[in-house]
Amino acid sequence: LSIEEEKKMGDKFLIAALRQLKLIQDQEVVGYQNKVGQRLVNHLDVYIFPYHFYVVDSNVLNAFAAPAGHVFINRGLIEMMDDEGELAAILGHEIAHVQSRHISERMARSKKLNLATLGGILAGIFLGGEAGAALMQGGMAASSSMQLAYSRQDEEEADRKGLLYLEAAGYQGEDFVRIMKKMGQDSWQSGGRIPGYLTTHPGVPERVNYLATTLETRPKSLRARKGRIGDPEGFKLMQAKLIGSYHNPPSEAEAILREWLKQPANKAMADYAMGLLLRREGKMEAAVNSF
Repeated sequence: LSIEEEKKMGDKFLIAALRQLKLIQDQEVVGYQNKVGQRLVNHLDVYIFPYHFYVVDSNVLNAFAAPAGHVFINRGLIEMMDDEGELAAILGHEIAHVQSRHISERMARSKKLNLATLGGILAGIFLGGEAGAALMQGGMAASSSMQLAYSRQDEEEADRKGLLYLEAAGYQGEDFVRIMKKMGQDSWQSGGRIPGYLTTHPGVPERVNYLATTLETRPKSLRARKGRIGDPEGFKLMQAKLIGSYHNPPSEAEAILREWLKQPANKAMADYAMGLLLRREGKMEAAVNSF
């Protein structure tokens, strides 16, 4: 595809996919993620698309890049992160898919499908669960999803480039290894809860080893540790808003926040998030007390 064709495809895909995806519009959430994403974009040597970052209201652990610079990350994946560096690592990897034009190459191979159908198929792949399965009904959708899945070669290229983008922006390469390990942990696979990332981004365990080895075998001059950058309070505020206002079921959100309350450093954000949760449930007096 030419650059102009991909831009047109990106615009049309966005309209089609957004019919299937529920986006979070909260400006503190979206603004924070955009700040991190643009920090990475600002350190690219060259880029041909403007980048836009979206948060999808879904528990499924996943992120994906649509054609022409549209990058989506699911709420559930952000909720299980520990800091801004892990968020930057995932965004950097998805930016690398766009820079490498992986998804546009795969969409070009499926040109027999119209964009609305492709939008539904991609949304189904990345949503996962029952909602995703409903969108993936039919032989054409199932066969096309195989064509649209990333290859291991795509993933390795996106990992290499994403690591470079991450460190150029001032984050640490270890952030990438840490978040990838989390998504490959057995705990996420118990009871059939396999993260969407493990199915749409193949070879996660092998890539963790590859990334860790790459970092360990670098010259000492490249391994000098820098001070951590970012906005820890801003990151925790974003997580508090996601869990308190959007996480479902509410009982699960409450359990997460009870764990937060056990950590003195998180108590203020936990009280705030609990207030949001109580307000969502209509328990206004208790919400006011929590606030």
